[in-house]
Amino acid sequence: MANLKEEYTQHIQDTAPDMDKLWNRISEEIDKKETETKAETTYTENRDQIKRSGGYMKIAAVAAAFIVVFAGVNILNESKKTKTAMDNIPLSRPDRKDDTSSKNKNSDMTDNKTDNKANNAQSGETAQNEAAEDAATSTIRYEQLRFNSTDTVAYMADYVPQGDEYFVEDKVFKSTDCFADVTVIDAELSAENGATYVLQVNSMYDKDGEYVVSEIVLNSSTPYILQENREYLLPLKRTGEDNYSIVFENAPQIEITIDGGAVFQNGWKTLSNGAEDLEKDNLNVNDYYFDRMKYSPSLDLESFLREWNNA
Repeated sequence: MANLKEEYTQHIQDTAPDMDKLWNRISEEIDKKETETKAETTYTENRDQIKRSGGYMKIAAVAAAFIVVFAGVNILNESKKTKTAMDNIPLSRPDRKDDTSSKNKNSDMTDNKTDNKANNAQSGETAQNEAAEDAATSTIRYEQLRFNSTDTVAYMADYVPQGDEYFVEDKVFKSTDCFADVTVIDAELSAENGATYVLQVNSMYDKDGEYVVSEIVLNSSTPYILQENREYLLPLKRTGEDNYSIVFENAPQIEITIDGGAVFQNGWKTLSNGAEDLEKDNLNVNDYYFDRMKYSPSLDLESFLREWNNA
């Protein structure tokens, strides 16, 4: 029996499991389960946390955006309030220095523009005045004017004129008995006897007014020839019944253009208002009066005769 007990005990020992190994295995399984459970729990928690975090982030983003918009509106309102407050600050205050400087700059720019406009206006006015002065003193050429054609020479150096050497309007006015607007029908020129002119009278005026004369004949030794087919306004002196002579021969006579203008020497002050200087090509010997001839585009005969009557 003793052997049987020993054998059974030995059998039990031989067949009994290794408890350490078994525990180790059990421990490993337990650890594995715990790890898996923990991992699963961690994953779940993390996923829930992520979900919660994502929703929070969305909420946070919306909130942040709202805050930004709200803050922006406040800033804009504050800016407007600040600007209004600054506009209400008196200009004399020190804290208005920059704004005042800006306004001063704008004022300076406005003043400069005003000054520039004034300067431009003044320059324009000056230019107009200069242009008017240039027009008043401009020079035109005798050859540019409109006259009837003629074959008569304009000047003869051998002719010795009658009368004074210097032309003075007042003296001529006082020596004139009548003015005659005439057209030269014929001019007979002679070195010995001067010239004989046959003149068609277009109109004639004395101190009492206009009177009718159809034709006159006069002799003259003026070197400034009255040319055939040309029109003149002559100062005449009566030398007898129906006889006349030219009052001043030592200068060109007033010559009337086709369009009603007048060419005259500058001694005629009454005609000089608004007249232009006149030049002539191919001057003859001693033809010095054409250095001081003038042209008026319109002969104001009424004013001219009135001045003569009042002389």
